[in-house]
Amino acid sequence: GRLAAKEFFGARGWIVNTMNNAYGFTSPGWDFPWGFFPAGAAWLCQHAWEHFEYNQDTTYLREDAFPLMNEAALFWMDYLVKDDKGYLVSMPSYS
Repeated sequence: GRLAAKEFFGARGWIVNTMNNAYGFTSPGWDFPWGFFPAGAAWLCQHAWEHFEYNQDTTYLREDAFPLMNEAALFWMDYLVKDDKGYLVSMPSYS
């Protein structure tokens, strides 16, 4: 969540990594290569957007999906850095 974004990356917004649960645990977990998934929140937001695309419920979009997506975007605004060529890249990353 927000605490993991702030403490691990000094970023606004929220994240969720591979290690997460219903009690709000969202940190990268025991080991960086295993649990690190900073794109998790953006990936989950895609499902919220697809839900809106299907039902076209603007109340859902305004009250639930947009705030969720907005905070996920805030994380990426702080997390991305420019490389030597001026491209925005994620750093650190792991694949």
